[in-house]
Amino acid sequence: MAINQIIKPDDLESALSALSANAEKASVIAGGTDLLPAMAKNLMSPTVLVDIGSLEDLKVLKEEGDDIIIGAALTHNEILESFVGEQLPAFGESMSSIACNQTRNMGTIGGNVAMAVPSADTAPALLVYDAQVVLASQKKGKRQIPLDQFFTGPRRTVMEPGEIIVSFILPGAKKRRSAFIKHGRRKALSLAVVNVAASMRLENNLCREVRIAMGAVAPTPVRAYEAEKMLEGKEPSESNIRQAAELAALQECSPIDDFRASCAYRQELVKVYVRRVLESITGSGN
Repeated sequence: MAINQIIKPDDLESALSALSANAEKASVIAGGTDLLPAMAKNLMSPTVLVDIGSLEDLKVLKEEGDDIIIGAALTHNEILESFVGEQLPAFGESMSSIACNQTRNMGTIGGNVAMAVPSADTAPALLVYDAQVVLASQKKGKRQIPLDQFFTGPRRTVMEPGEIIVSFILPGAKKRRSAFIKHGRRKALSLAVVNVAASMRLENNLCREVRIAMGAVAPTPVRAYEAEKMLEGKEPSESNIRQAAELAALQECSPIDDFRASCAYRQELVKVYVRRVLESITGSGN
């Protein structure tokens, strides 16, 4: 199916109007690094593209109290080179792991999340910062949902036709220690075989507000809720961290066998990488 029209709106209101007018025929495009390959593989077949890549409403990057607001049309490198990349380690590490520099110059965080690929590198990092997704449409206006309720399956989300991601809100993100790790078949330009992020606060050497998230090990990026509960309020001892890692690997992910890796291999990677990110955060591996 061919593209019949490309619309370049001047503001968010015009973009939402264009999407509403074209209903099921339209897709938004910003960097196009996820959308265009999906179209080439016939995974998506819009006839109208609404270009939102330059909308200032979607380029916001700011702090509001303890919260950080990240606009959906910011590129990976724009985020990586900002205070976010430096002050939120899991975020910076996840951004720097994405493809190559040229892709990071074009691809946007909103597009990466909206495509809902289970191996997306930004999703676990966002999940461990308790990210909220701000959505907008002409029909419903704006609404806000937790990211852990956003994904419904591979390349499927709760987004409705005519709706776009405006921004992400990360509450209290700078108060958290965090880390991210990824394993691919190559050191660069590779989709994740497994990726893992974690964050927490340490209070009197006790783990507080523990968050662990994993990608490429289930139909969607997932939180390891039971492992988080197991660590909450406990010391970050070697035995506690190993127990949390085993719980995440054996009970909280459902990886598949494919050409990149077997289910058993992915589970072993989860066990190793959850342990490593937790040790990195707490210093218990030193």
